[in-house]
Amino acid sequence: MHIARALIVTASIVLVSLMASLAHAQVTWSEVAQGDDIEITLSNGDVFRGSFIRQEDGQAYITHPIVGEIGIPITSVDSIARVPEGDAELQAGEGEGDAEAAEEPTEEEEIPEEPVSKWEHSLEVGIDGSEGNTVDFNARLRFGSSFTNDKIEFNAYALYLYSEENRESTKNRAEVGVRNDWLISDSPWRVFAQGLYEYDEEKSFDSRISGNAGLGYTFVDTEKVTFIGRLGLGTSREWGTNRDRFVPEGIAAIDLRYKIDDRQSFTGLTEYIPNLEDFNDYRVRAVAAYQLQMDLKGNLFLRLGLESRYDETVDPGDDRNDLDYFVTISYQF
Repeated sequence: MHIARALIVTASIVLVSLMASLAHAQVTWSEVAQGDDIEITLSNGDVFRGSFIRQEDGQAYITHPIVGEIGIPITSVDSIARVPEGDAELQAGEGEGDAEAAEEPTEEEEIPEEPVSKWEHSLEVGIDGSEGNTVDFNARLRFGSSFTNDKIEFNAYALYLYSEENRESTKNRAEVGVRNDWLISDSPWRVFAQGLYEYDEEKSFDSRISGNAGLGYTFVDTEKVTFIGRLGLGTSREWGTNRDRFVPEGIAAIDLRYKIDDRQSFTGLTEYIPNLEDFNDYRVRAVAAYQLQMDLKGNLFLRLGLESRYDETVDPGDDRNDLDYFVTISYQF
């Protein structure tokens, strides 16, 4: 008995709601087809006339004769009525000032910009020599490539140095290096991995490969100054010595870039690489270079620099430290 009474009460409420809805609307949304000319009355009394387009995401879209396509929240609609064919013009003053109130035309959504990716290359050449009582010749060739966007910084280079005195080779060295930094969005932290191959006829080894990876932290990043620190772990192996196995190593490094002005800049790099099995065995590499733009297009540069390479473990009679200084012309493209 109670269940039947509850059902009757519920049915009555539903019926009253339906009757109230029908009393305020001449048609329902399900009866409106695309292209129908309709008149929409809002609960605040505003009236809009137009051609029905679609119903989507709680909005009814019509083609308004003044503002074009607009969306009207369905919850704000009090009634809908069909308009006789040929009478879909907006009546003077009806909704003309309130069309934007129903829904202001939304600004065109901005399309997210694709990450800016940029390749840069450089070819660097430096040659000097003399002939007379002695015959000297020195050459330095370097090719570099870099790729940057908002996610990675990639750098690779190949370097070759050759010197001879009285037609006898005094230096014959080559390097190939690569490093990739994975940038972390909205963070000064980065992840890096790098590798280096070295060939040197004048050192205690014939060739050496090394690689390491770790974390970097950008301490300063402004328009003029970039200062980055790195810590990581890695390994190296030499050929032509008794170290014919991979040796575990660490790395601590700093990178500095300073833009003096629009035409001048300074770069510096220092790496400390200890043998994790014997901290008395370590290498230090330091490079500093000054660069001056020589043309208006920004392709030709004069470079002056120093490179120091210190190796604690060398053959008897060999110097632990090698210092190179250079003056080169660099073409960047």
